[in-house]
Amino acid sequence: MKQKKRTRLISAVLALALLMASLLVLSSCHGIGGNAEILTKSELLSNVKESKDKGYEYASDYLDDWNFPQFSLKKLHGLENVFISKFVEEVGDPYERARLAAISFLDDYYDVTDLSSVDNTTDAIINAYVSTFGDKYSVYRTAEEYDDYKADLSGSFVGIGVTVRYFTENGDIKVERVHGGSGAEAAGILVGDFIISVNGTSIEELGYDGTISSIRGEEGTTVTLGVRRDTKELSFDVIRKKITEDTVILTIDGSIAYIEITAFKSNTYNQFKNAIDTALEAGVCGIVYDLRNNSGGYLSAVTDMLAYICPKGTTIVSFTNDYAKPTVAKNAHTVSLPSVVICNENTASAAELFTSAIRDFSDMGLFPATIVGTVTFGKGIMQSSYPFSDGSSITLTVAYYNPPLGENYHAKGIVPDVEVENGEEGDAQMDAARAAISSLINK
Repeated sequence: MKQKKRTRLISAVLALALLMASLLVLSSCHGIGGNAEILTKSELLSNVKESKDKGYEYASDYLDDWNFPQFSLKKLHGLENVFISKFVEEVGDPYERARLAAISFLDDYYDVTDLSSVDNTTDAIINAYVSTFGDKYSVYRTAEEYDDYKADLSGSFVGIGVTVRYFTENGDIKVERVHGGSGAEAAGILVGDFIISVNGTSIEELGYDGTISSIRGEEGTTVTLGVRRDTKELSFDVIRKKITEDTVILTIDGSIAYIEITAFKSNTYNQFKNAIDTALEAGVCGIVYDLRNNSGGYLSAVTDMLAYICPKGTTIVSFTNDYAKPTVAKNAHTVSLPSVVICNENTASAAELFTSAIRDFSDMGLFPATIVGTVTFGKGIMQSSYPFSDGSSITLTVAYYNPPLGENYHAKGIVPDVEVENGEEGDAQMDAARAAISSLINK
């Protein structure tokens, strides 16, 4: 199952950085902070207002000093070390950061957290601290959430085998894709179905998160889904299976290869390589890459894919804040066919890097290319995830990254060469892409 409305866009996870973050947490010599006696909100707020800057190195030391409910000071120190060393912007003064985190905790978490639990209080304080940066891409995940997150990005997971879309305005959950070989396909669930209940409980009662959680389960077990199809309500018993997600889908129509890329996951590069090889063996004259609704994924996946179609020595991505040296293509494989990319407002992050790189490769004279669709999302920053020793993790923004010719598109998006919006009927963007690739081939 895909994540909900807050599409969490991730571009890279670096193994060395993961190890460093774990070591940072483990190296802290501090234990539990805060007060075993749970003070009222007004008492805690009074402590915050009457406090003075004592020159502490960590914001969490102020929370300890202000007698917030007991929490893992060791883990908070580790978290702050990661932010101080890795976050793309300056972390700022610990005292002011503590005051902001304290207010966020009291406003958003105090009333809904089991404050007698050190783990729950620690999770709440971390979420409050992360919220002070105003970065929607910085996310704290519990151990269970981090396992789900990694499983999703691996491209191989246990589930019923559907991709859904969540409509925040009315709470509907619509099936957007049914994976081949999945339990959902075997049971008869179709694209366009709306999930209305899980094991007899309505999605209104469960909520989105509860619905997703209820659908998940161990391999080989069964879940009963209530589905609305047109005006009928149907029930399906679906077996949960291990699924390898097809993130690259190849269709060859005459002399043109259509390659849809739905995400950039651990298995995407190999699927992309196979699709390119198959297209070349078939003797196609042009390629249409469909990246609509692709929200991104691993930076390593997209750079490997781009490296497979451009000459050795070509710069693929660079970083504006000295995060790392530019990534340069190292293999000798090149694809010089005319190319078209279809994008839309949901094409984001790594998918935007791919789109922009195709345009840059064209401007560099490697092959002719055209971008078709609507202005993309506008995310030219990357995140990395850093795990804690208890299995939880923090994902935070670590760098701005630039396409081959260096023009960053963050907060702007990529403007297509041919701007086309889709209406309620047909696929005007695909029609425009077919016309564009035909024109490039004929030239």
